[in-house]
Amino acid sequence: MKMTFARWLQAHHARRDARANPGTYLAQRVFQPCTRTTARTPADVSWATAEELHLVLCGEVHDCDWLCGYVEQAAVRFGRYAEAVKR
Repeated sequence: MKMTFARWLQAHHARRDARANPGTYLAQRVFQPCTRTTARTPADVSWATAEELHLVLCGEVHDCDWLCGYVEQAAVRFGRYAEAVKR
């Protein structure tokens, strides 16, 4: 099964370093925003790429905030991961 950005990000949601790691914080916010909710899976979200997640978070107006910066950082890290896997 091909690793998508959504699957890669969801794999980080159980980590415990959300205060120090923006990628983990983003994953937790997207896949389980509240401890009382059931964690979502990549099949439950409407996006698969970082660009699609950015559109979902910012909307058509592109009213970007600090969370968009986290998406960009996670996209760069996913790109590095994808390149390392190809080798």
